[in-house]
Amino acid sequence: MYKYLNTPINLFISYSHKDEELKNNLKSHLMALKRCGLINIWHDREILSGQEWEGEINEHLDNAHIILLLISSDFIQSDFCYGVEMKHAMARQNFGDAVIVPVILRDCHWDVTPLGKLQALPHNGKAVTSWPNIDEAFNNVVQGICDLIKEGFFNEQINFKYKRIENYLKETRRNKKCHAHKSKIDAWEEQIINIQERIQHFRKIFKVTDPIHDPERYEEIKLKIEVYSQELDKLEIELKSME
Repeated sequence: MYKYLNTPINLFISYSHKDEELKNNLKSHLMALKRCGLINIWHDREILSGQEWEGEINEHLDNAHIILLLISSDFIQSDFCYGVEMKHAMARQNFGDAVIVPVILRDCHWDVTPLGKLQALPHNGKAVTSWPNIDEAFNNVVQGICDLIKEGFFNEQINFKYKRIENYLKETRRNKKCHAHKSKIDAWEEQIINIQERIQHFRKIFKVTDPIHDPERYEEIKLKIEVYSQELDKLEIELKSME
């Protein structure tokens, strides 16, 4: 879906300027992920004097891996936020090029819009301003984004490859020319099952490892997953050679 193996992912923030203070508060909380090298943050206040603002916005929307839509009644009322940026973001998500995360800043009927089908932050779509402590609300948002980054890394490294290899195995077994290699194919299946079991073990650890508070452990587990990913790459090459 989006590629961020060893580089920070690009995070785009779309918001109404009437929510500038809340956006700045969120950005402060996101700085922990930025300082860990997990994300780059961009919003329209990054546009420099003399730059063509609409072109800059489109360029950064096109390059974003995760798009945060900061939802309020003012966001929905804005023709540019709702009609241009959100439409652009939805198109990229539909093509599988980016992920949209609605962040509910203030209570409004956001759930009757196309965003209603998406998983929102904070938890259960409870508006940030409805929380007793606004820092807890934004911390919940950052944790949700962190979880999304880890899940995206895992999918890119493992799940997509594993599904491709499963399909190759099915096709190989259907191919009569490969019947003479049945024992080799059986060995591959056994190897894949073994790799999958090890991967699932580390996935559980990876999901609960905090890259902010325990970056060394995070990188250690990430490296192990990358090693298993390389094993899957080798298996995929061997399977393709049977075609």
